[in-house]
Amino acid sequence: MVVLLLLLLFHLAPCATSLNFSFPTFPNSIINTLSLEGNASVDGKFLRLTNSAVDDQKNQSAGQATYSQPFLLRDNATGKLADFTTTFTFTINSQNKTPYADGLAFFLAPNESALNTTIGRGGALGLPIIHTEKNELTNQYPFVAVEFDIFQNTETYIQDPAGDHVGIDVNSVKSNDTSPWNGGIMEGHVNSVKSNATSPWNGGIMEGRDNNASIRYDSGSKNLSVTYTTYENGVSVEKYLDYK
Repeated sequence: MVVLLLLLLFHLAPCATSLNFSFPTFPNSIINTLSLEGNASVDGKFLRLTNSAVDDQKNQSAGQATYSQPFLLRDNATGKLADFTTTFTFTINSQNKTPYADGLAFFLAPNESALNTTIGRGGALGLPIIHTEKNELTNQYPFVAVEFDIFQNTETYIQDPAGDHVGIDVNSVKSNDTSPWNGGIMEGHVNSVKSNATSPWNGGIMEGRDNNASIRYDSGSKNLSVTYTTYENGVSVEKYLDYK
């Protein structure tokens, strides 16, 4: 399975000056702007977060890309927070193979904490999550993330809902709030270790359809929201999820 990012736009409206960046394509020179770790790479058009090989599942390919320049989300002196909006287009393509896993996540984290640390594989979705000796998951540093999860991890320390979903995560991959994400899903789809082999799979994932997402934080209401596309009866529609 391969995870591709096709387009990324970001706008930050902090206390003093604003910050904007846009990546309509991902040329090799972009490595001066993005820090790529794990299996992440660029090919001129796409940002690839995983390897393309579909038969090498045991290695659980994972990658991470972070914007290399820090920006201010909170003024420690005043406590004032910044608003931000990001919009991106992505594809998760299983290359017509089943089963498939695990998804991708957009995240925010303190400056420099995301670099050269564990890239959580499998259910950790590339986030800085590690297993402890007590078979629990713990985060290596604070983060907020929006996940697009295509595999139901039933372990008590994750507790994914049945079916593909969008989730808002705070310092954990046990989501604070979730919403179904059907990006081409057939009725009754559940992609998990316990799934019946005859269960239908997400056609959008198997075919590699484009998906759009817009994530916004409103500092006044302290509300994080995500608007995302999904497919209902073969038609692309927008859905909404928010968390305070």
